[in-house]
Amino acid sequence: MDCCGWNNSSQKFDNPGSIPAGYDLYGEFSRFLGSVPVGTGSEVNSLTTAVVPLKTGSFYHYGTSLELTGSTYRIQNKVADQREIWHKRVKPHPDIFIMNSVHKGSLDNNNRNLWIENSFIPGNWSFTKDHIFTGIPENQWSVRIPAGISVDMIPVGEEEWCIRPYGMNDDFRGSAGKSSTTWLNEPLAVWFRNRNISFGDAGIDPDSDFYDIPLFPVLKIEETDQEFIQWLISFPGKGTGNSEKWINAVRLSASGINRESNLERLYSQRKNFLADVLPAMANNYKRSIFYQLDLDKLADLYNDAGLPPPGKIDRDSSVMNRIHNNMFISRILKKSGKEWKSFEDEAFTLLREGMTSHTGILNRQPVRNTLPDQIVWARSPVRLDLAGGWTDTPPYCIINGGKVMNIAVELNGQPPIQVYITPTGNRYIRIKSIDLGQELQITVYDDLEDYHKPGSGFAIAKAALLLSGFNGNNGSFTSLEKQLQESGGGFDISLLAAVPKGSGLGTSSILAATLLGALSEYCGFSDDNPVLGKKTLILEQMLTTGGGWQDQYGGIFPGMKVIETSPGFNQSPEIRWLPEQLLRNEEYRSCMMLYYTGVTRVAKNILGEIVRQMFLNHRETLDLLAEIRANAGYITEAIRKSSWDDFNRCVEMSWVLNQQLDSGTNPPAVQNILDPVEDLLLSKKLPGAGGGGYLLMIAKDPDAAVRIRKMLNENPPNDRARFVDIRLSGEGLTITKS
Repeated sequence: MDCCGWNNSSQKFDNPGSIPAGYDLYGEFSRFLGSVPVGTGSEVNSLTTAVVPLKTGSFYHYGTSLELTGSTYRIQNKVADQREIWHKRVKPHPDIFIMNSVHKGSLDNNNRNLWIENSFIPGNWSFTKDHIFTGIPENQWSVRIPAGISVDMIPVGEEEWCIRPYGMNDDFRGSAGKSSTTWLNEPLAVWFRNRNISFGDAGIDPDSDFYDIPLFPVLKIEETDQEFIQWLISFPGKGTGNSEKWINAVRLSASGINRESNLERLYSQRKNFLADVLPAMANNYKRSIFYQLDLDKLADLYNDAGLPPPGKIDRDSSVMNRIHNNMFISRILKKSGKEWKSFEDEAFTLLREGMTSHTGILNRQPVRNTLPDQIVWARSPVRLDLAGGWTDTPPYCIINGGKVMNIAVELNGQPPIQVYITPTGNRYIRIKSIDLGQELQITVYDDLEDYHKPGSGFAIAKAALLLSGFNGNNGSFTSLEKQLQESGGGFDISLLAAVPKGSGLGTSSILAATLLGALSEYCGFSDDNPVLGKKTLILEQMLTTGGGWQDQYGGIFPGMKVIETSPGFNQSPEIRWLPEQLLRNEEYRSCMMLYYTGVTRVAKNILGEIVRQMFLNHRETLDLLAEIRANAGYITEAIRKSSWDDFNRCVEMSWVLNQQLDSGTNPPAVQNILDPVEDLLLSKKLPGAGGGGYLLMIAKDPDAAVRIRKMLNENPPNDRARFVDIRLSGEGLTITKS
């Protein structure tokens, strides 16, 4: 500001009209950077500077009119793998961009390199390639625009328009009288000669710079006609009357337009055109990008314009489009204070149906696979997610694929999730929770099918039993008693989750997978871990808790791993194990501490809100999720290189990104625990959705770890807080019989 002439006392620039003085980035600013500045008299050198290399960055130049479309075209087509284009019916983007505009004509193969923005283009405009049309108000002109010519119309005052035609190769510089100075892709002097106008007639000094020449006429819309527009851009004859109109009109230079334009009128026109085209885009959703837009912001536009929500789309449309459609309608109605909940509920229902349709593992007949006195014993570790969490959550993983890096760990020397199934010979099923001290007896199918009702006890166990075939088997059995009689009798299920609720360690999902594994063994299904992971995902959709796949895959599969899926409803994670020497190193391992904060937070409400943002393509949320997904790749490389510093940078980045996604991830109670030990830590993270439960802390060195343990043991935040020993699990889910 100082270098451009800012006067702090007057709060204005010292130049006439308070216009900033020129200060060149390359020629002036950059000379004062570095340890030995070139020149004196500038405070620029007191600033600090840094260079940040972008790992996936590309450079796109926007210095000329042609580059406006050319660079945008390259950006929109930078996806090399065509399978990654979600909207399958849309081919790679052409070099035609129409935005916030009403376009009444049709385009064909002759139309290339077009940019139409905030404009009304009627069907009787004729143009082919290399055009930029901006700001054109509603009109019915019949004009022919030669290739390479652009037209801009800028609102001036309350009702006038400045008409600014130009050539795509014009550079808006040079003296008026020089042959090298061009306008509309020809020498400026030729334009004047063809129209029998002299520089003197126009009041133009031949030595003045193009940027300051008053070339662009200002007229009311009723004073403007197609003949005048045509005369301006491509001389069709002598046009004496048009020459006089141009000479006598108020004319602005390129620099003057910047000062005189009425931006409120410009924005109002753009808003009105947008309101006109949005319903058309919605109706054409099968071939437009409508349901890939930020639907949350789009709902604001609909409400501001007084537009009704679009109708329900066809049932034969893709499931994801139907989900977006329902959630979009819901958001518009909610913002306008109308009944919205039924549309949101339908969106979540469609998601559940889509997630549960890709399986052939249901409706099998269970038969006891144990001897009368055998016990099936299943146990699993819990998981610590270090990077990529949330990207495994539908619908994000359905559209983009998910990528998570996590580790399976035992607590205090044992796998904390355990399930026991004991045959009893009775004609009922008894479910017990060892940690909760509760028990439930199941005698009829109705006892199982109320799993989805609020307050229903043992919901996970009931849903798991239904998924394991105790559901009447499509009418094959008239009662649960008869089914148990034929399948080998009743049995007891004992559940043990030796971690508190709301721990952030994926407990409920891993318990579900462990129970499904025990039932698979007991019933003779012999499901492998990938099948159990899919069944758990179905179970969570049945319970409407949502959630992704990383918890169960992180627990039932052992060790350190990166788990990744491709887009689509059939989420089939691919697991790649990582070298474990980094966490087997005794020095590093002694720096890793797991601390139970005594603060709990149920993930369902957090999950529901972020999933809503995914449904609505909320741009900030999707951008954060893309960074979270990339971080899973970075930590994978850090582990492969055995770089402790890079590993911790990635863990810390996970903590930062999770807080940006949801500020409640780090509540004051957790920050109070961190404050006294912050300087002793390399990184930290609350596993899972965050907000409470366990806190992973990695100390700067073993001595720092000792000091942290001492400080928190002597001053615990509550009577539940404690350290828990962790050990990398080399087994994952283990199922045995007595």
